[in-house]
Order: sequence, then structure tokens, then C-alpha cells
Amino acid sequence: MHDHDQERTILVLNSGSSSLKFGLFAHSANDETLLLEGAAEGIGRDDGRLRIRAADGRVLLQQEHLLQSQTEALQALSQVLVQQHHARPSAVGHRVVHGGPHLRTHQLITDDVRRQLRDALHFAPLHIPPALALDAFATAVRKTIGGYAALLGGIDLLVFTGGIGEHSVEVRRRVCDGLAFLGLIENDPAGKVRVLHAEEERQIARHCRELLQAGGS
Repeated sequence: MHDHDQERTILVLNSGSSSLKFGLFAHSANDETLLLEGAAEGIGRDDGRLRIRAADGRVLLQQEHLLQSQTEALQALSQVLVQQHHARPSAVGHRVVHGGPHLRTHQLITDDVRRQLRDALHFAPLHIPPALALDAFATAVRKTIGGYAALLGGIDLLVFTGGIGEHSVEVRRRVCDGLAFLGLIENDPAGKVRVLHAEEERQIARHCRELLQAGGS
């Protein structure tokens, strides 16, 4: 590891169709340490809000108003970074929903990567009918679970995490519907279904740090 690696921060962006989560990380004790985090929610809606907090929980910015775009949220974040005397990030990491058939590992952004991401847009459309999408998604997940259960001879524990896994009771209910024979019953305290908080931003920061170190910069 380079001596100056601990001084280099990584900004992580995790965007959705109407939201943007972000975190700023520094390297210490062989892992990524959170400096600040926040989220813009309801982008494009009158009930939108933006919050940014320091790692100790202090509120650095909290606004409730119409956010026209993710760009507007990023501009507010940039101002907070300057106010808090954080150096310009050495890297920016961004999660994508689907990289298509060829982008299967973490990548430095190049013109070719941009082209392949544009070509993969149809793998994660945002405007299919919600009910149809939810049914199709739950059915696909349920079949996958059943397949693994057959392969492994049963299931000891099913863990839901991430955005919809953590926050959508309806998705968890639909996925588990019909899987009671495997002991997978949503909302059963003694059952095999658990919900865990995901740390997507920290994991993205770890991958970015690996790319920075591999590049020797």
C-alpha cells in the first residue's frame, strides 16, 4: 500500500431512478472508514429531501424541497465537502444495475466501458408496468431459491438485504409465498428468513481502493 493511500478519499454514488445515496470514505485500519454519508430522495417530486450526516451522526445538511435532478443533489454535496475541508476525492465509485453480458467485474471507466453500459440499458428498464415487474421479479427469485434448495438439499437461512430486500415487506412476502415447505415464512421470528442491513457504499469503496492500488497511482 502506498504511504499516501490513507490520505486519498473515495466518493461512492449509489443512484436509483429517483434517489441518490452517497458516502465519502478514507482508508484506515485496512478497511474503509466512513467520513460522511447522505441521500437525496424523491428527486423530481415536490416532497423531495436531501440529508447529509457526518460519521458521528451530526447533521451537516438537511433540506426538504423539490430536487430537480441528481446533479442538483451532487452540487449540494460538493459544497458540503468544501465546507468540511475534505480534499477532492481521488476516485468516484458508482454502482450500476446491470453491466450487460461483458462487464462482469469492477471496471475503470473508459470510452469502451461507457459504450457497453449504454448498450446494456435495456437490461434494467425503469418504465415497465410495476405490478408485472414485481410479479416477474418475485417468481424469478422464488425459482432461483427452489433451484438452490434442490441442489443443496435444503436451505438453512434465507437473507434479504439491499434496497428492496431490506425495505419492501411486499417483495419479501411475494418471494416467500409458496416456499413454506422449505421453512421459508416471512415474518416468522423462529423461521429461516432474515433481513440484514447492506453496506453497499462501503463495499464499493473497497473495490475502488483495490483499483487505485492496482493502478499504482
